[in-house]
Amino acid sequence: MNTSWKVTDSGYSFQKTDSVDKEKWEWLTGELEMLYSEGKALYLDSCYVIPHDTASSFSEGKRHLLGLPPVFPYDIYVISNGRIGTSGFSFTITYRDKNNEPIINPVIIGSYIEIHKVGTGMSFMFNHAQYDLVREVIHFNKMVEEETDSKELVPLGLEIMAKVKSYIQAADATAEPYIKSTKIMAPDALSVKVESNGDGTYRVMPVLLKKNMSGEYEVNGDSFSRAYNRKFTAQRHYLGEDKVQYVFTKKQKEGLAKVKKLGKVNQETAEIIRKQPQSIFTEDVFNFDINLYSDRVQCIGDYIRKTNPFMLNGLHGHWLPDESVQLEDGEELSDTDELEITRDNVSEIHDSILEAINNQKDSFSYHGTKYLITEKLIDTVDAVFEHANKYANDSKNVPENPDDTIKSTKNILIIKDNTDALEYVNNQGKSKDSDQMTKLLFAGLRPEIRLFPHQIEGVRHLANCWLEGHHGALLADDMGLGKTLQAYSFISGMKKSLKHMESVLIVAPVSLLKNWEDEYQKFVKPDVFDGLCLLYGEHLSNYKKVERIANSEEPILTLDLEGLTENHIILTTYETLRMYQLTFGKMKWSVMIIDEAQKIKNPQSLVSMAVRGMNYDFGIALTGTPVENTWIDLWTIMDFVAPGKMHSQKEFTSHYVKSLQNIIKTGGNADAIEGLGMELRRDLDPLFIRRMKKDVAKSLPQKAVSKVKEIMPPVQKQAYESIIARARLAKRTKGKINPLQIINDLRTSSLFPNLDRMNEGLFLNLSAEDFFMSSARLKRMLYILYTIKNRNEKVIIFVTLRLMQQKLRRELSKLFQIYIPVAINGTVEAESRQKIVDEFNSAPGFQILILSPEAAGVGLNITGANNVIHLSRSWNPAKEDQATDRVYRIGQKRDVNVYIPIAYDSALGEGECFDEKLDKLLDFKRSLSDVALFPSVETQKDQEYLLGCVFNHEDGPQSISSAESWDMDELDRVNEKTFKSISAKLLRNLGYDVSVANRRGVDLKADRSNGEVLLVRCAQCIYPDKLNIEDIIGIADAVKRKSDIGALVITNSTSIDQHIIDYARKMDVRIWNRQTLENLLRTHPILK
Repeated sequence: MNTSWKVTDSGYSFQKTDSVDKEKWEWLTGELEMLYSEGKALYLDSCYVIPHDTASSFSEGKRHLLGLPPVFPYDIYVISNGRIGTSGFSFTITYRDKNNEPIINPVIIGSYIEIHKVGTGMSFMFNHAQYDLVREVIHFNKMVEEETDSKELVPLGLEIMAKVKSYIQAADATAEPYIKSTKIMAPDALSVKVESNGDGTYRVMPVLLKKNMSGEYEVNGDSFSRAYNRKFTAQRHYLGEDKVQYVFTKKQKEGLAKVKKLGKVNQETAEIIRKQPQSIFTEDVFNFDINLYSDRVQCIGDYIRKTNPFMLNGLHGHWLPDESVQLEDGEELSDTDELEITRDNVSEIHDSILEAINNQKDSFSYHGTKYLITEKLIDTVDAVFEHANKYANDSKNVPENPDDTIKSTKNILIIKDNTDALEYVNNQGKSKDSDQMTKLLFAGLRPEIRLFPHQIEGVRHLANCWLEGHHGALLADDMGLGKTLQAYSFISGMKKSLKHMESVLIVAPVSLLKNWEDEYQKFVKPDVFDGLCLLYGEHLSNYKKVERIANSEEPILTLDLEGLTENHIILTTYETLRMYQLTFGKMKWSVMIIDEAQKIKNPQSLVSMAVRGMNYDFGIALTGTPVENTWIDLWTIMDFVAPGKMHSQKEFTSHYVKSLQNIIKTGGNADAIEGLGMELRRDLDPLFIRRMKKDVAKSLPQKAVSKVKEIMPPVQKQAYESIIARARLAKRTKGKINPLQIINDLRTSSLFPNLDRMNEGLFLNLSAEDFFMSSARLKRMLYILYTIKNRNEKVIIFVTLRLMQQKLRRELSKLFQIYIPVAINGTVEAESRQKIVDEFNSAPGFQILILSPEAAGVGLNITGANNVIHLSRSWNPAKEDQATDRVYRIGQKRDVNVYIPIAYDSALGEGECFDEKLDKLLDFKRSLSDVALFPSVETQKDQEYLLGCVFNHEDGPQSISSAESWDMDELDRVNEKTFKSISAKLLRNLGYDVSVANRRGVDLKADRSNGEVLLVRCAQCIYPDKLNIEDIIGIADAVKRKSDIGALVITNSTSIDQHIIDYARKMDVRIWNRQTLENLLRTHPILK
């Protein structure tokens, strides 16, 4: 790609020039516009500018896509000038090639570096760690130069040296011997301990804490105590007997001074310091009082996530892949039947699986081997785990405490979580006087507001729950039925009846807070509350302060909410609440409302623990999807609404979750599921309110769902059938089958052939005809769009993949000659989303808006459109319905049309294509969820059902295409990840064991049984079609001084300059060029 950028101090400035192809510039502009919407690019002087800090953090693929330089492949050396404590002390950075020769006079502008090497000028970029090192060295040198107090030069120099050493390590740079040998400890935080003097007195000693690689604090500084005791006053710098130099910030020195000043203490004072250190150390150390928090809070401390044997089966639902999931290059999954599970290793395996599940992974690693998570495996692990714990006291081989730490976090509210047993109950209190509340229930609303009958009923139900002394209620009305208005009606009526009350806390996703703010102004009379306070984002700046708390070793940020304790409404986000939970937890809230309450569905998450740790009199949970994945979601929400009503999590799981799983495993009888669901509904009464649109919103217009089949075009049919043929071949030959990858390939190719493997640039530059006419769904979508255009109506298109969003936006804009805004997805900020939606709703005539189903799930009212196209399907019907309800909701005045294009292959027979099977599965789950709160969790039965389109009729009469092998022309069109994957498979076909190599300039490591070891660089060439010298430099640098390891570059390049061939030969780097690669693919074919 011709260079379309120039580098400045601000970053990489992109501007159209004559040398840049018009079509490529169009494509590039789309990518830059997307970066701008994500806040990763600026728009200055009619140019898009990517700042250096952002550009340096881009992946290799992203840099290549934008035409930015590759990462700097040479060594960075850091040397010091002078000695610490002298005025001339500074650092110098030099750059050296593989032969340790200095690179003379490089041109450096921000993250850009240009050098002249091997007879040609070359441009590179620093990666983020390299860029941090370079710019921070400049900054540190300036700090030393500007320091005027000679006494500060030593501690300042040490402080800077410690930071530079950490940057050197992160950047994989080389430090001179003096820097390496200087041992420095710069603590991240302080704590204190009390030690006995043996004579009835005690001394208080400081404790130094350092963050480890996981961000957790560890006690450090073995030799510090003796150095500290030798000094009469606190210092910024101490020298330990082991030659470790301890250096402290000025603020830390003040903390040391407080400890030093205290001296000896008696036993009574020592006990106070142990239990209530804030009474001695005030604002600089500890100032926490546990009595200020809810009685559910046990203490403030380090949160340890527990692993629960009953959780594993209840949590796992990742039987279907996220869109476009692929194994890492070179990785293969081992058969779980080969994994022996015993009482000795079950705890470790259990925790590894749970961690994978919590991170939405479909596989886990155990002792260096990766295994697929299957239902059979989970059943086995649960059984062995339960047995091991049952007899734990009789066996020394089983860990005493199976609740090993997966993740810990500092300074949070540790609550009675009702996990293993019912520790905290608060679901029924004293009833309240009802007269005033009943009279004034709707008196807080503006006079022009008119509620629908179901909304009046909902507000009264909330009020009755409060009056009867319940701790809360779950309002789970269908999307678009006005839950926000019902909540405002209740709290404004409550305020009118009480006249004076503690403030109300409303927690919602950031994308919804503007809606809450607007609807407060719209619905609530201005004189009811003293004000609406926004506590999130930039609004926090006026409330922040720094404090220390009891039993904590680090300073924390808190909020000063004085003046907001009564008669206010506070709006905040889940993440803000988690970050400032110690502040929010001290407040007594009359009502706490959590919107999109499924955000707390994971009971072990930090957000969920923080929400349930708040001190509120009445809690209201709002959600249209009380069960997204499993019934554990519902249990967690109810543990906020009415702790104890649904018993402990263990008991709830045993009765409900496992009962449902047993029904599903034995065939999924609909009557049995409905019966269990109705039992659950009875247990929730009277705190559960749920009405569906079809039952109560009689004034809503009609909604018509059209599912339209379209025959796959030949290119799509070939790709789709090739996936089936490859899977069947693997089954017949007893090869390894990854069901998740098969399902993902079928799903992706049903949208567009080989989409997840195509090179991004080539895909985005497909002609409109090749794009639309290669996909059944896209063809059908076009017909639908023309129909909508003829009606002069608006339409929203749901599609998950960002690449497809970008291509659709470009092609549909040109085809229909209209402006289509940037697709709304997870990268678009909430304020920008709302602006896009507002402009779309108000624009006249035919308009198109593209969204991801996930981003559109909450917070958007798009009633300006009355047409919806689901180009992507979710595994979860609730999420799909939630997306549709951005259009079909109160406020919609026209009939709504929902279109679902379905790709169909006639060779497979009616109902046997992936799209057809998925549609049938979603309809089944949707029908059950209405009557039984059926969880839409993915099960192994779902996986087996969808795989039926591959294996059910493999011996049938239909004729499908055979599995195809990759050829060179196709390798030119695949994306970088697929190119690496094909290279790995080719090496395996040649007898190598292949693994991923996570190091600069190296993609794969290949080993043979004869002892041969290769480091491999996979250099796919597209723009321009030439191998770059940096690919040779990088791999040569990786194997330097390692005579037993070879270097190999695999490339599809059609042109390799002679000076690169000569340089590779000199560096002993082998090159498999295009001709070699073509021959190997012919003799050792790789199935697509």
